[in-house]
Amino acid sequence: MDTLEKKTKVKELWQLCFHDDERFVNLLFDNLYRDENTVCFEKGGEVTTALQMLPYRMSFGETSLDVSYISGAATRPEYRNRGLMGRLLKESFEIMRSRNIPLSALIPAESWLYDYYASKGYASVFFRQELNFSSAHRFYGDGYHRITVSMDELYRFFDEQMRRRSCCIQHGRKDFNVICGDIYLDGGDVVALADSQNRLSALAFVVPGDDAVFVKELLAINTEAKEAMLHEVQSAFPGYSLRVFTEPTSENGSAVLMGMIRIVDIRRVLEAVAKNNRSLRRVFRVHDPLLPVNDGVFLVEEGECYEGVTNPCDFDIDIMELAEIIFGGSKLSSLLDFPSVRPYMSSIDKKSYFFSSLDFLCLFLLAEKGMKRFGYAIVSIFLAVVVLLTSGGISIVRCCQTHCFCLQNSGTQEVDLLSDRYSSESRNDCCKTGGIADKHATKGHSPFCKHVKVEKLNLPIVDIPTGTDWGIQGTIDLTYSFGSVIFAPVTSVVKYITTSYMPPPRDYLKQIAILLI
Repeated sequence: MDTLEKKTKVKELWQLCFHDDERFVNLLFDNLYRDENTVCFEKGGEVTTALQMLPYRMSFGETSLDVSYISGAATRPEYRNRGLMGRLLKESFEIMRSRNIPLSALIPAESWLYDYYASKGYASVFFRQELNFSSAHRFYGDGYHRITVSMDELYRFFDEQMRRRSCCIQHGRKDFNVICGDIYLDGGDVVALADSQNRLSALAFVVPGDDAVFVKELLAINTEAKEAMLHEVQSAFPGYSLRVFTEPTSENGSAVLMGMIRIVDIRRVLEAVAKNNRSLRRVFRVHDPLLPVNDGVFLVEEGECYEGVTNPCDFDIDIMELAEIIFGGSKLSSLLDFPSVRPYMSSIDKKSYFFSSLDFLCLFLLAEKGMKRFGYAIVSIFLAVVVLLTSGGISIVRCCQTHCFCLQNSGTQEVDLLSDRYSSESRNDCCKTGGIADKHATKGHSPFCKHVKVEKLNLPIVDIPTGTDWGIQGTIDLTYSFGSVIFAPVTSVVKYITTSYMPPPRDYLKQIAILLI
C-alpha cells in the first residue's frame, strides 16, 4: 500500500470509528497527518488498526521534553478484541524511543478507556478546572477593546503565553491553525483584546452551547485583561452562563481528569528531573512490563541521571507509578518529598467530550429511528427513576466531622494531608463530641468547616472553599454515623460559585441526557 492509499484508508477508518464532521477530519488530515507518524496493521487491502503519533514539545521547568500525542487510535469493529491495539501501541513506543521521544500522551475517547490505557502503562495526570459564572455575574472590561489581528500575531501571543506555563503541552503553528479551524467549525470564535495602547493583551477560544458559552482556553497578560475578556464574551452572548476551562490553580479536588501520560524512555525523563532539581538525590528501581528495555535501577544525583547502579532504592515501582510520582502535583510532592509537578494540556486539545455509559445508552436508545412513541416514554420513565433512586436530584453536603472520621480511620498517610489545612488544635478537636464539627455542623458552610464536600453519582467529590455560599435550604440530620448531612433539592441551589471552580449540582444533572426529555 503506497503513501497516498495508506492516508486514504486511515482517514476512512477515522470516519468509521469517530463519526467526526467531515470538514474537521479534512482539516486534521490536511494539516497534521504525516505518513512517518502513522502506524497501522493491514489485512486484505484494508487498514484494520491505526494510530498517529503527533509530535509536540512539553515545557518542563527549565528544560523541555518531546511528546508523542496518540491520535486516532482505532480498530475496525470486526477486528476488535484481538489485542491489535496493544501490539500497535507497543510498536509506537519502540518508534518513539528510536526517535529520542521520552513521553507519550493521549486523551481517552471514553471514560472506560482510562483503565485500558492504564494497563499499557499510562498514568492519569492531566487535569483541568472549570470556572462557572451565571448570566447575572458582572465582569469589568474598562481599558480594553476587541481587535482583529492576523493569524501570525495571534499565534505569537498564544505561543508566548503558553510557554509561561512551567509544565505544559506546547503547540506549533500548523496545530494552531487546526485549533482555530475546529473552533470556527463548531460555530465559535477566537476573540482577541487589546489594551488602551492597542497591545494584544488577551486571547480566548469560545464555543457557544445550548444554554452556556464554553471558553475552552483563556490566555491573558494579567488578571485585568482576563476579567475584560470574560466581560467581552458575556457581552457577545447576553443571557448565557459561562463555563471557563483553565489550568488547575489548586489541588482541592475540583479539577476534572482530562488525559494521560506514559514514560517510554525513563532515563531521558529522569535526566530532565535532575537538571531541574540539582540538589535532588533519589534511587529508582523501575519495571516496565511492556518495554523491558526500560527495566533498571536509576540514580538521580547532582543534576545527572545514572543507570545500572547498585545503591539501595528509594522507590521500587512500575512505569505507571513513576509517571504518577513525577507528574503527581504538589500533594504527592509533599508526601514523598519529591519535586512532583502537575502537567497541563489545554481543553482545546480535545475535539469532544466523552459520554458516560448511561449517557451513551440514553442517546443510543433515543436515536433509534424505528422506536415508537411508547418506547420513548418507557425509556424516559425508567431512566428518570434510576436517576432519582441514585440521588440524582439530591445534593449531599458533608462537613468536616465526616471528613475527619474518614481520615482517622484510613491510615496516617491521609491524616497528614490535613497538616496544611487545620491547626493541630482543630485537627484534634474536629471529631470530638462538642468539638468544631459538632458546634458548627448546623451552619453547613461555617468558616470552621473547611472540608465541605458535595457528592454526586459517578461524579468526583469536590472541595468547596471556605466562605462560599450556595444558598442551600434544607434540614439537618445528626443521626448519621458519619456526621452531619444536609439534603437539599437541586432547585434550591440557586447561586453559581465563581470561587469554587465547579458548577452547581444542577449543571451536573444537565449532563445526563434523560433529564432533558
